[in-house]
Amino acid sequence: MQYSRVWWIAIGFLCCFPAFAADIAAPERKGTGLVAGDRLPVPVMAPASAEAEARIRQFKVPPGFKVELFAAEPMLANPVAFCVDEKNRFFVSETHRYRTSVLDIRHYMFMLEDDLASRTVEDRAAMCARIFGAEAKNLAIESEVLRLIEDRDGDGKADFSSVYADGFNTVLDGIASGALARRGKVWFTNIPELWLLEGTDKAGKSLKRTSLSHGYGVHFSLTGHDMHGLTFGPD
Repeated sequence: MQYSRVWWIAIGFLCCFPAFAADIAAPERKGTGLVAGDRLPVPVMAPASAEAEARIRQFKVPPGFKVELFAAEPMLANPVAFCVDEKNRFFVSETHRYRTSVLDIRHYMFMLEDDLASRTVEDRAAMCARIFGAEAKNLAIESEVLRLIEDRDGDGKADFSSVYADGFNTVLDGIASGALARRGKVWFTNIPELWLLEGTDKAGKSLKRTSLSHGYGVHFSLTGHDMHGLTFGPD
């Protein structure tokens, strides 16, 4: 079956993590503290621009196909993954903790042996408190976001955007790496949890969240190598 239309959620750059995708050089740091950075409780959304449309004009598509912009900044920011449910609602996982509150061990090699000694995520939290002291609280400011985006008037372009779930800002929280939606339920991966989110209020916020499985991310990794790729099994 051939489709004549391809929906595209455009992002500012053709990479999930544009600012740091190839950056593994150790940043400047005083002593053994955290790398300096703006860690903000409310995500900063880029203003609207013509960049997404400009990128689309560079695409080469087969005859009979076309690409149209569905959603771009400021309706979303820093997307890592998205899924579409049976109501054509988009659930987009966004990272706002990447390389600031989610640490890459390559930037903190002085604590590698301590990190490898961790056996649980609680060990990792205790290690952060021990090594970073009062600074450890700075890892609990930024939150990952699962965003709900909809085309409510049916014209093929997004006209509604809301934060479906947030508050993923503990010292242990990782990157919002996966989302899978079906029949009013959304499964969401963000270490150390596999979450089940259910229901939506009038403002587009989830009504209930349940941790289905806990304990992922015992060690700091090469950033982004954690929980991805949710899929339904044959049952």
